[in-house]
Amino acid sequence: MGKNFQYTKQFSFYTDKEIEEQLNKSDYKHSYKWFDTDIPTNNPKLIRPSDSFENKLAEAGIFYFTYIKFFKMNNQLYGIVAGKTKSKLVNRTSDVNFTKNLKYAPKTKWNAKEFLTLNNLEWEKSKILVIIPKQIEVGLKEKEAKQIENWLQKEFNLFGS
Repeated sequence: MGKNFQYTKQFSFYTDKEIEEQLNKSDYKHSYKWFDTDIPTNNPKLIRPSDSFENKLAEAGIFYFTYIKFFKMNNQLYGIVAGKTKSKLVNRTSDVNFTKNLKYAPKTKWNAKEFLTLNNLEWEKSKILVIIPKQIEVGLKEKEAKQIENWLQKEFNLFGS
């Protein structure tokens, strides 16, 4: 399914369409949605989603969520990171960002920032795929978001955030 790229380690990345096809066959077929980050594509220095993005999450009643970030190559999006975070309903803001600064990369394991840097690739910063926990109680939403994150990482060969 996923397309292979050769570099120091071989990975198979799934396209945005392949990921959506799988999600549509999963328990989360009604629980995912694309969110625009409202990061202007012409400003490479901006790495955090806008206040508008954060407000859209809050307005949708999303407390905790899991997300997939993508990179673009040859006009095709490929999933690269699955993470879990909280909206401003729980914290000041989510921790979604698009830095490639290796200072913020995990020292102990191969990671997305290294992959993008070494292969001269860029994040797709304009949107992310958000998967919303189905649990009603807030504490259970956080636990479910963690479970979704683990599943996404395994299912689609994604790096952690």
